[in-house]
Amino acid sequence: MENEHIVRTVIRTGQQPTDAQIREIEMAASRPIIPDEDAPELTLEQYAEMATLGKLYEYDRNNPDIQLTRTLYQYMINQYNAAYTAHVLGIHRTTLLYRLNKMQQISPFDLNDPQVCLQILLSFELVPELKGHPCN
Repeated sequence: MENEHIVRTVIRTGQQPTDAQIREIEMAASRPIIPDEDAPELTLEQYAEMATLGKLYEYDRNNPDIQLTRTLYQYMINQYNAAYTAHVLGIHRTTLLYRLNKMQQISPFDLNDPQVCLQILLSFELVPELKGHPCN
């Protein structure tokens, strides 16, 4: 399936998908990922909720030292390499594993599902505030 290939390429390379790739996946999903001009503008919280990140974003707002959305972003763009992601974040690997476990408790999603991964990666690209603080 072409859409799955696009998702795997985006995850593997860490590159932002092209507008054409985004539109192709939108059409296949039968629901818009990028709102059209007539659609109401969404707040950060509304978009994050739609993109499965709402609960993590809310948790981060209440617990700023944990930074689950930033951790998830780094973990994904570092191709799910726990040791390297921990290094980039400046935390111990067990701290990273704790955060990943905490994410699953707060908002279970399947990082093995290419559609879920694409939705999460697109939400990070469309709403940069979700990426967190420095070291993005």
